[in-house]
Amino acid sequence: MWFPRWGLEVVKLWEYVVRRLVALIPVIIGVTVIAFILWKAIPVDPALAYLGPRARPEEIAAFHARWHLDDPLPNQYFWYLSRLFTGDWGPSFVNHFPVTDNLAVFLPATLELTIAAMLFALPVGIYLGIVSAMKRNHWVDHVSRFVAIIGVAIPIYWLGIMLKIFFHENLAVVGLWTVGSTQLCSHRRWLPGFTQSTRFWPMT
Repeated sequence: MWFPRWGLEVVKLWEYVVRRLVALIPVIIGVTVIAFILWKAIPVDPALAYLGPRARPEEIAAFHARWHLDDPLPNQYFWYLSRLFTGDWGPSFVNHFPVTDNLAVFLPATLELTIAAMLFALPVGIYLGIVSAMKRNHWVDHVSRFVAIIGVAIPIYWLGIMLKIFFHENLAVVGLWTVGSTQLCSHRRWLPGFTQSTRFWPMT
């Protein structure tokens, strides 16, 4: 039976996608196993970490029963998997709110910062790549590579502090360092977005 060439390419593409999805299953299982082992390897009782050092024995026992901490390790792992894939991730050890609620609060700001960083990184990275390709081994190529390496080498937290000091303290420019406003093009994302974008310059 004859198929058009584009049809064969579509079939091959779907075969590739299916193979990659199937190969992803053992990777996900391996990540969960490693995370579970690392969690169990921490020499701290989760009940004490959550309830505090003044927790009474009956409170600790109730916490262990609630989260199946006294079950055999295989049972704990499968219980952990069931909660992981059903979205019941339990409370945070930091503020005792559900983890999903914390994600709903903090994830939008993270996405805003990522988008702002990519808006800076894409033009800079593409420009540096084009210049390096057109001026190979030229001084412009060396400068662009140096800029890309500097972007990766400089710690983001240090660069962010320096930029904040420079613009806010020295130039008295305010309102550039807040993430979470309602408009994507808000000026309050400029410095955080630029700071984060320096990590992506070589990748783009």
